[in-house]
Amino acid sequence: MNQVKISEPRSLLSWAEGWKTLGSDVSRWLWLLESDSLCTEARRRTRLENFGDPPIEPALTVLVKSLETEADFHPLGRFFMRVHLQELLETRLRLTQTWSGPADLPETSVIEQPIFITGIPRSGSTFLHALLAEDPENRAPRVWEVMFPVPPKSERRREVDPRIRKTNASLLWFRRLAPGADSVYPIRASTPHECVAIHSYTFLSEEFVSACHIPTYEGVFTRSGSCSYISLAETVSPTFTAELPEQALGS
Repeated sequence: MNQVKISEPRSLLSWAEGWKTLGSDVSRWLWLLESDSLCTEARRRTRLENFGDPPIEPALTVLVKSLETEADFHPLGRFFMRVHLQELLETRLRLTQTWSGPADLPETSVIEQPIFITGIPRSGSTFLHALLAEDPENRAPRVWEVMFPVPPKSERRREVDPRIRKTNASLLWFRRLAPGADSVYPIRASTPHECVAIHSYTFLSEEFVSACHIPTYEGVFTRSGSCSYISLAETVSPTFTAELPEQALGS
């Protein structure tokens, strides 16, 4: 008697793993994290060439290789990281162009006696920073100024800077995708922002370490962190904050 062997149906787990693999392969093809292609696209979109100092390499290459091989991105996460890196590069090009022009800063923009706040994670340093920023004698960069530091080309002053609306829209989508984010840190467009976000424009920042599991990049960041952070504090942050207006319109 001939016997017919009926194979067992694939489990739901197997189907889910198959779709996950397919989604990962397609997203990697669509949004490859690779330094040369990111830089080429940033230059094409801005029509600018010079990323300025401090150099973005080798930090960018180490970062994207670590993200590509170790972060285990969900397709949506890969897309947002690609967009974020692209925006950082484009903004870096525009900042370099702005800083290379003639200096036209009022005397009051000179930073005197800056206040540095340090502390281990979850120790209250962010709360202290926000509290000190409430003093009108102190000037801290706001989230919208760090996310979109280059003002629009239009010279017409508006009651509310359009970058504030753009930041609010970005943060609204962020909260929808990460509903629990406010329980950790309720960030808004007018919230005082920390230097770690400014340092992201150098691609040597704790932002990436805290957001993704990237041990290779974290190792490089940890080994070079002390010297690099001193360099960043002396170059990027003062230049960045010196150009902030005395009052943030609409904030």
